[in-house]
Amino acid sequence: MRRRFPMWAVLVGGYLLLGRPFSYLGISPLFIGEAYLLIQILWNRHNWLGRFVNDVARLELLSFAIFLHLAWGLVEVFRALYMHRPMIDVFRTTAFNYYPLYCLIGIMIGKEISLQTYLKIWKYIVILATVQILVEPVLNLWDSFGVEMPMPPLFTMAIICLWEYFAAWKTLYVLLAVSMLPDFFQGAHGHRSWVLGLLAGLISIAASKPKLFLKWVMISLGGFTVLMFVGPLIPGPEGSSPPLDPVVQIAHILASHDPNLAIKIVKWRHYGNEVSSIKDEEGTAVWRKAIWQGALNSLNTLELQVMGIGEGVSLQGITPDGQDIHTPHNISIYCLYYTGWIGLIIFTFLMFALLHAARQIRNPALRKQLIATILVAIVITMTGNLLEAPFGAIPFYLICGVIIGLGRREAAAKRMPQFRSYRLMDHPLEPEPSLAQPAWFSRPRTGIGRA
Repeated sequence: MRRRFPMWAVLVGGYLLLGRPFSYLGISPLFIGEAYLLIQILWNRHNWLGRFVNDVARLELLSFAIFLHLAWGLVEVFRALYMHRPMIDVFRTTAFNYYPLYCLIGIMIGKEISLQTYLKIWKYIVILATVQILVEPVLNLWDSFGVEMPMPPLFTMAIICLWEYFAAWKTLYVLLAVSMLPDFFQGAHGHRSWVLGLLAGLISIAASKPKLFLKWVMISLGGFTVLMFVGPLIPGPEGSSPPLDPVVQIAHILASHDPNLAIKIVKWRHYGNEVSSIKDEEGTAVWRKAIWQGALNSLNTLELQVMGIGEGVSLQGITPDGQDIHTPHNISIYCLYYTGWIGLIIFTFLMFALLHAARQIRNPALRKQLIATILVAIVITMTGNLLEAPFGAIPFYLICGVIIGLGRREAAAKRMPQFRSYRLMDHPLEPEPSLAQPAWFSRPRTGIGRA
């Protein structure tokens, strides 16, 4: 069988490694991710759109949640046209709501590729991420090209969750993970949402087994104790705090809620200049809170509270410094402001449907990675710009879809013993079903996908 070029892997790697610069490759508004989506819709390989409609008609949970997300986006589009908004605003209106389509494409891809191929792609992505971090001090990529990894915790989640499959790569991956830590926690390049996202992912993995949770708690306490003494000895770039000092990291997290306490903690550690970094963190938190409060205050009628002000509208009028931005850097405030309570409920339902789909995956490694990926993305997007932007939303939904497709592929192999020995081969395990048969990515009738 002729192997297809893994464009989906190029997209995931490009978005996760390069962020914004990669997102805007192409001709506006048909950027690289949108062009890929359009090609998949026009090509419609294996009639995935027909199966999606079939699943929606049967009220399959994930398909129905994606349908609601798309449908509410169409309502917002017609509303924007009715209000005579510029076409660029109309396009922004559709973007947030059509991103979940990448999950459907990912499921189709996951049903076709092998677990071996999936693991190989993650190996290459993590290696490239580590190389990028190591050469950053020399090439200064972050400042020169505006490169910022949107979800660094996903690399750590992949290493931990897929650990049992790495075999001879394990020693290398320990080195890669360690090499990423200083930049990950560095105040100049990392930020609070990355740390919180990492913690959410680690807790979800540890909570998968009680014995594992206890083991991780003991390891974490030991690591925290060691870093209390070793962390201050590892300096960061000039003018910033030691990146591996856990006390300073806790202070950064607390800065947005109680800046005075954060400053006292840093002073207790006697780091002089670190107070300025906490001040910067406090200033960012105050700036965002002002936007959040202004966004909520502007919803002063029942119609605006229910339907929102409409996606695509600039927040320039309510930003403290007059910046022309289109996101309040908080997904719940984003949904409330642009799409109202209806949009927030639909988005929450979509996240619940993804978690439900994750619980149906029988492969423990894939199940843990998907749950951790979802929780990491939710936590990061609560304090940053992620799932409402292409550089975060497109790789997130693609990864989720591919993992779900892989899980259902392995479930199909176990239901068909004659194919078990071929489940790591690069060809479909079973004939593609027609629309009259059970839907392509619906829940197995036998309940085999349940954890």
